[in-house]
Amino acid sequence: MNVYRLAVSLCCLMMVEDLGECRLMRRRREDCEYGTYLLKGKTCCLCPSGFSAKDFNNCTDKVVTNCEPCGPNSFTTQPNSESSCHGCKICDPNAGMETKEKCSPSYNTVCGCMEGHYCDKGDLCRVCQPCDTCEERGVKIHCTSTNNTVCNDAVDSNGKIIGAVIGVLVALLVVALIVFVLWRKKICFKDKTEEKTVPPEELIDVDLNPYIEDIASIMKPAMMRRVARRTGMPPVDIEQHQENHPKDVKEQTYRLLQDWYEFQGLSKAYPTLLKTLQEQGHKTTADQIRKIVKRDEATAKLKTVNENSIL
Repeated sequence: MNVYRLAVSLCCLMMVEDLGECRLMRRRREDCEYGTYLLKGKTCCLCPSGFSAKDFNNCTDKVVTNCEPCGPNSFTTQPNSESSCHGCKICDPNAGMETKEKCSPSYNTVCGCMEGHYCDKGDLCRVCQPCDTCEERGVKIHCTSTNNTVCNDAVDSNGKIIGAVIGVLVALLVVALIVFVLWRKKICFKDKTEEKTVPPEELIDVDLNPYIEDIASIMKPAMMRRVARRTGMPPVDIEQHQENHPKDVKEQTYRLLQDWYEFQGLSKAYPTLLKTLQEQGHKTTADQIRKIVKRDEATAKLKTVNENSIL
């Protein structure tokens, strides 16, 4: 009889102990305001955003986890059991970006495009491109942080379409009159004199390899990027040089000019470069490039003359 009572007492004691432990575990989960995590079979409380778990490897049965706030330039955005906070993002001005919202213990830095720059890649944006200035045609829609400038159509900036149409008609009438006069006089358009005429300098292809370094020294990175985009070079190939050399704008221009020259197929790159610069309103830069090429050509001719005179 005594043995039976002892067995019953032990069972009751174990049930009470298990019940108490269950209530303790439930109370612990209820007391964890930001949720829990398991570590080595123990239930631990998560730290709130803006904090990290200082001793998460040494979690005990205590309800409150030892959390510490994130220090300067670090953050956590949600409840966590991280041993340290994450470092804040840095907005790179060399990539055309600036800080829109500063980093806080609970939020990462928010970067955006600097004034006069744009990026149309949303959250994937890593580099902001300079906005087009529409120097010759005028601005139709101004640049925003997510869209490039839209330039006016190929009419004057005031949209005087009627005047443009009249000008075209007058030009056509003049051409028709000239053709009629030449036909009356039986003048051949393709005479021998015209065939011997030397083509304009802009149409002559030149090997730019000896001049790339000098040309890159007078072109700004933004100018070279606009030339590359205008002539159909893929944006990914353009941006990689800015990412590879974020603090060296001269190296960016030099490398991009090299790749652009190869992209052109090493054929007619010289006239294409001059024409594109002129269309974008950079006539002074185009003239400087002409002088670089002519200067070296004149030096080579003088060297040849001197060698012939010596012989």
